[in-house]
This record gives sequence, structure tokens and C-alpha cells, in this order.
Amino acid sequence: MSQPARRYVSEVRDEQARRTRRAIVTAARELFLGQGYAATTIDAIAAAAHVSRRTVFNAVGGKTVLLKLALEWAIVGDDEPVPLADRPAIKAIQAERDPRRALALWVDMVVDIAARVAPIGAVLYAAADGDPETCAGRSTTATSTACWSPSAAGPPPRSPNGCPTASPPRWCGPADKLARAQIDAHMP
Repeated sequence: MSQPARRYVSEVRDEQARRTRRAIVTAARELFLGQGYAATTIDAIAAAAHVSRRTVFNAVGGKTVLLKLALEWAIVGDDEPVPLADRPAIKAIQAERDPRRALALWVDMVVDIAARVAPIGAVLYAAADGDPETCAGRSTTATSTACWSPSAAGPPPRSPNGCPTASPPRWCGPADKLARAQIDAHMP
């Protein structure tokens, strides 16, 4: 009878892998923002992260995965494996007894997230127009984070590859004016 394979566990190695992954995603994000998604190559990402091309694919994956991770990290603010719902900002909102203060905390959190997401979100929208795989990721992201009001405007327009082209997603709902005012007041 054979022995089950023993799993090798090393905190030092895990932290090194995490640092490498962080360097790769950070390099990809900066290149996507600086020169655009289409112009950014895996070779350029590898060079900027000081790793090999193979390490980019082994540690993270291709460009679509890199863009998705850059967006996800922008949403939560870091690469910690903690869902947004379990973050201190959400916990503070949930624990707040004063509704006005809870709303103010929520608006502050949304403004912070929007400031981090807007630049990489613009890259995602531009990239999706030419890349069906990225388009699928944008559609998933858009349906989970944006609001489209078909009753008011019909379905969102689509590019030749079938990706919705409405950019950026529109605000809707009763908090629209308040959220916009708070965002306008806090964003440069």
C-alpha cells in the first residue's frame, strides 16, 4: 500500500511566492495604465517585475488574469485573501448604530474604492472591445458591480464582438444624487 503524498509547507516559500505574484500584478497594472492593455506584452510585464516570462504564467497566468487580479485588488485595496464583506470598513458600517454615520462610512468606502478602480476599470473597458476573453470578464464584472436600467434606456449597446460598450456603468437607485455629490466632493 502506498503512502499518500506528503505536502511540503514552508511559510518562507509561500511569502516569496506571494511577493513574486504581487510584483507581477503590480507591474502589469502599471503597464496597462501607462501604455494600454493591447500594447502591454507578457515580456514587458516580466521585465518590469524582474522575473521570467515563464514565471509570469506559472505564478499568475496570462494578460486577462492579470487584468482581473489588478481590478480585484483595486476593489479591496490589497492582495490579502480577505473578501470585501469581511474587511474592517464593511464591519464598521455594519456595526454603526447611527444610520447617518453608517451612510457616511459607506459613501467614504465607495469613494475610496471608486478612486482605486476607475483607472484600471477604464483599461478593462478599452481592452474588452478588442479581446473576447476580456469582454467576458468585463461583462461578469459589470453585471456584479454596475447598474443598467433597461426600462429607461433599453439594453446596453454592444461592440462588434458582442461586448457591452456602455462605459462607464451608470449609477441608478435612490442613493444616486447623494453618492455622486460625495464622490464629486472627494475626487480630484
